[in-house]
Amino acid sequence: MSKKDLRLMAENKLISNDALNNENIDELSLKAVELIIHDLKVHQIELEMQNEELKRIQDELDDAKIHYFDLYDLAPVGYLIVAKNGLILDSNLTAADMLGHDRSDLINHKFSQYIYREDQDTYYLLRNKLFSSLESQECELHMTRNDGTKFWVNIKVTLSTVQGQSTCRLIFSDISRRKEIEQTLFDSKEKYKSLVMSMDQGLALLDIVLDEEGNPEDYIFVDINDSFTRLLGLTPEMCIGKKIKEVMPTNREFWMNIFGKVALKGKPNYYENHLETTGKYYSTYSYSPNKYQVAVLISDIDDRIKREEQINYLSYHDQLTGLYNRRFYEEELKRLNTDRNLPLTIVMGDLNGLKLINDSFGHIVGDEILKRAAESINQGCRIDDIIARIGGDEFIIILPNTDEIDAEHVIARINEFSSKCKVQELALSISFGFSTKISMEQTIEDIFRIAEDNMYRHKLYESASIKNKMVSLIMNTLYEKNPREQLHSKRVSAICETIAHSMNFSSDNIALIKIAGLMHDIGKIGINEKVLNSTEKLSDDEWKEIQRHPEVSYRILNSCNEFSEIANFALEHHERWDGRGYPKGLKGEKISVQARIIAIADSFDAMTSERTYKDVLSYKDAIQEIKDNAGTQFDPTIALLFVSQFT
Repeated sequence: MSKKDLRLMAENKLISNDALNNENIDELSLKAVELIIHDLKVHQIELEMQNEELKRIQDELDDAKIHYFDLYDLAPVGYLIVAKNGLILDSNLTAADMLGHDRSDLINHKFSQYIYREDQDTYYLLRNKLFSSLESQECELHMTRNDGTKFWVNIKVTLSTVQGQSTCRLIFSDISRRKEIEQTLFDSKEKYKSLVMSMDQGLALLDIVLDEEGNPEDYIFVDINDSFTRLLGLTPEMCIGKKIKEVMPTNREFWMNIFGKVALKGKPNYYENHLETTGKYYSTYSYSPNKYQVAVLISDIDDRIKREEQINYLSYHDQLTGLYNRRFYEEELKRLNTDRNLPLTIVMGDLNGLKLINDSFGHIVGDEILKRAAESINQGCRIDDIIARIGGDEFIIILPNTDEIDAEHVIARINEFSSKCKVQELALSISFGFSTKISMEQTIEDIFRIAEDNMYRHKLYESASIKNKMVSLIMNTLYEKNPREQLHSKRVSAICETIAHSMNFSSDNIALIKIAGLMHDIGKIGINEKVLNSTEKLSDDEWKEIQRHPEVSYRILNSCNEFSEIANFALEHHERWDGRGYPKGLKGEKISVQARIIAIADSFDAMTSERTYKDVLSYKDAIQEIKDNAGTQFDPTIALLFVSQFT
C-alpha cells in the first residue's frame, strides 16, 4: 500500500493522522493493517447497499411508468392537456382512439377542430367560464371522429400548470349510448302523453282526500285528458283542483262508493252507470296507480245500450245452424215449466261421430253435417216445439203438451228425414233420448237428467256401430283419393305378417298387426289431396301436414273400440330407434314393437314402390338401406330379422 493511499484513507478518517505522520509507515503493525482492511470491507458493503437501493428505486420508477401507462394511456376516458390558446399539448391513447386519430396527429392541433360545428359555442362558453371562474367546468356536446361521424361526449375541464404555463386538463367520455336511451325514453314519454291526450277514452287522475280517521273523504282532480272533458261536457278549469262534489254533485255518492273500494282494497273495478249531468251511459274502469291516488278511464257506451235489444236477439241463436242456443233454451224452459204445458217432454239428441268426422274430413265437413242435422230436426218437429243446439254436437227439443207416444212420433219423423241426408257419402246419425214430465211434483232437472241418460244409453250401442262403419268409409274414401295408398297398405300388412311370424307372435297378435299394417296410414284422410298426390318436392308446410297423419290416425282408431288397441301402433310408426322420429320423439324400446315392425315394412314398401316425388329403389338397394339404418332409424334386431327373411 502506498503512502498516497494511506493519506487518502486518513482524509476519509479510515486511519488516524498520527499513524500518517509516522515516518516509518512501511513499518505499520499487522494489527493496524487488519484494521484498515476491515474498514475497507465495511465501506464496500455500504456502497453495495446503496447500489441495491438505487436499483430498487429504478425498478419502482419502471413500475410507476407501467402503472402510469395503464392509468393514463389505457384509461376508459380520453385525457388531453390543452394550452390556453387551445392547442393540444398531450393526449392519452384512449382519446386518440375515440377521435379516430394517431396520438401524434393530435399534438399541436386545436382541440376545437374536433368539436361538432353546431356545438362550438358550447365549448367556447365552457372555456371562458373555466378561465374566468378558475373552477372546474362540465358540459355535454357532440364531437366528430376522423371519419366524419359525430358522437356525444361528457367533457370535464380543470385548470393546471405545465412548466409555468397555464393549461387545462380535459377529460371526456363517450355517452352516446346513454343519450340514445334518454332519447328513447323521452320519445316514449311523448308518445305516451300524445296517446293519452288523443285517445277516445276519457282519463282522469284524482288524489284522495282523507278524513281524520284515514278514510277517503273526497277526491280532487289532478289531471284529465281532452276526451274526459269532451265525453262529460266539462272543461279543464271546471275539473283541475276541484273535488268530485264540485264537479259532479249529483253523482258524488256513487263515485265515492266506487273509488273508495278501489282506494282501500287496491283492486281495479269496472262498472257501468248513468250520469244525470249528460243523460248518457258510461263504462268506467278505475284503479289505483299510486298510493292515495285513483285513475278512472271512461268510455261512452250509450249507443251500445241502445242497440242492446238487437244484440240480445242475435245472442239467442246459434250462428252455425240458425237454431236457438243454450241461453234461449234455459229461459224458455223456465217459461214453459208450468202446469198448463203438461205433459212436457224433453228430447236430447247427440250427433254420432262428429269428432271423428272433424279429425278425418275437416271441420268444414263437420259443420255441414251439423247444419244438415239441424235441418232434419227442424223438419221433424212441429211449429210450437223449441229446438236448440246446446253444445258442439248436442241438440235439445222442448215439446209442450206432448206425451211419450207423441214424442216417439216426433223422433221417428226426425230419423226418417236424417236417414236421407248424406254429406260426402257420410250418413247422418243422431242418438235420441227423452223423458216426459206429467206432474209438477217432478223437477225439470230430473226430467232433463233422465232424458240425457236415455240418450247416452242409445248412443252407447248406436255410436259404436256408426263409428265402425265410418272407419271403413274413411279407409275407402282414402283409397279413392289415392289408389296407391290401398296397395301400399296391403303390402305393408303382408310384410308385417311375415315379420310377426318370424318373431313367433301368437296368432291373435299376428292378426292384430296385420290390421295395424293395413290401417296405419288412415290419418292421411285429413291431408289435402293435392299434397297427397303431389309430383313435386313438398314444401315445409306441406311436409308438416304430412307429419300430422300419425296423430290423426291415432284419434280415428282410438275413437272406435274395435280398433283402439292398434291406435298406438299407428301413432308411433314414424318414430325412430335413435329418438329422432315424430310425433313424440320416442326412442328405442319405448316404441311399441308393433310400431317398430310397421316402420320397417312401411319404409321398405315406400322405397320399392312408385312415388310421384322420388325415384324407386331396387329390391336389393332397399334391403341395403334397411341394413344401413339398423340401430338408427330401425330396431337393429328386427331389421336384421327382416333382411334375413327377405334376402
